[in-house]
Amino acid sequence: MRSLLLIAFSALLLASCSCSPTITPSSEQSSNSEPTEESSDSSTISSSASSDATTGHVHTYSDEYSYDEEYHWRQATCEHSDLVTDLAEHDLHVSEDGLEQYCSVCDYRTTFVDSLDKPTNLAFSDGVLSFDAVEHAASYKVTVTKDSDTVFEETVTETSVTIGELDVGTYVASVIAKNGSLESEAAILSFEIDDGLYFDGDLIIEAENSILNPKHYSLDSHAHNGAYALAFDDCGQGMYFRYYAFEAGNRDVTVTYSTGMANSYHTLFINGNSYKVTYSENTDWFGDSHVTADVTIQDVPFVLGWNELYLIKNGTGSDDPSYGGYAQIDYITIEGTQQKFDLTEFDMVANVYNLEGEAAKWHWTSTSQRPTNWGGKFSLGYGLGEMNKDNDGVTFSFYIADGGTFALRPVLGGNKSLYVKVDSGEKTKYEFGEYTQWDDPVTTDASICQVELEAGTHTIDITRYDNWFTFDKLVIERIV
Repeated sequence: MRSLLLIAFSALLLASCSCSPTITPSSEQSSNSEPTEESSDSSTISSSASSDATTGHVHTYSDEYSYDEEYHWRQATCEHSDLVTDLAEHDLHVSEDGLEQYCSVCDYRTTFVDSLDKPTNLAFSDGVLSFDAVEHAASYKVTVTKDSDTVFEETVTETSVTIGELDVGTYVASVIAKNGSLESEAAILSFEIDDGLYFDGDLIIEAENSILNPKHYSLDSHAHNGAYALAFDDCGQGMYFRYYAFEAGNRDVTVTYSTGMANSYHTLFINGNSYKVTYSENTDWFGDSHVTADVTIQDVPFVLGWNELYLIKNGTGSDDPSYGGYAQIDYITIEGTQQKFDLTEFDMVANVYNLEGEAAKWHWTSTSQRPTNWGGKFSLGYGLGEMNKDNDGVTFSFYIADGGTFALRPVLGGNKSLYVKVDSGEKTKYEFGEYTQWDDPVTTDASICQVELEAGTHTIDITRYDNWFTFDKLVIERIV
């Protein structure tokens, strides 16, 4: 009997020491560690309390989930705190704003986006402000100010916003991308609303764009607009500037130059007037020094409409320096009226171009020949002659702003049989009229040679046909 009681007691003791298997997570585990599972049976417990069949002990669990970066579970709240239930991987979903992932079971959340890019490519046109969309942005705060006063402010979801009609002035637009509490840096655009009128301010005309002979062109990154004009070695050579004046009146003309010979000079011709332009400062040659100086000719008269200006080398052997010396030209500046004009009230189509032969690329079989100062019957006083050998002639390179049909009207003395070649076309013979004295140049008839010229740069070559001639200039006249 005693032996039976001992056996029964031992069995009861063993049973009391056989608790349920456990799963042991740790809130201090690293993100790549998994809660430890000692037995698969415990993971099936799904209520807040469970019983130990051998001891009668009831395990209790928290109603709230614990979690790490991979799992969630409910921790035991009884003395067996190493037990867990409802262990599972997160059931992940993306938030509506696209910024987070969250678990549908526990409180686990992780942030996808913690900043927003600044909007780009802001533009304002016809009352509409536009910009590129920003990834993850839910809306945009758009603000427009004028003189620090807010004239428009709105939070929008589109990337094109109608600002509406604005008064004349300078405005600053600011666009901030937003999503919840996230905001980007402000993107800024400054823009002008004008009255549609043209402001007649001071105008810079590049010398390299005002030559009739490409040999006078030189590239240099230190020059204004990257190039300048040079090599005006012979009298008569120079630049041909065109300027549209919105009202008649006197204006200052400033020449920006370089020279290695102080007191060299050119002559400015405009509307029947001439002005000596003296380059008093020795800057050294531009290619060596990259230094320029200015000289201003005051109160130069301009007529309403297009004005043609020639700035040429023009001197004599008695000059000091001889024959006016030498200078290189970067650009000229013509003083504006500082007023506004309605361009629709002006016909700015150029109808006449007067291209001087001595300023163009003349070519003689005898390379020692040069332009000659023949006086008042020749425009600007200079002419080319005699052109008395095969291929003697002159080539013009020039720009036309508005295309159309034009008459080519050489002004010349002597014989009038000439070859004319336009751009890459065929060389064509024209009879421009009767013989006149060499020193009596006449403007030939507009009906003889008419050509189509598109807007842009063109080359026209005029060459001797079978007898000599003297050449003054080429008039290019629009046929209206």
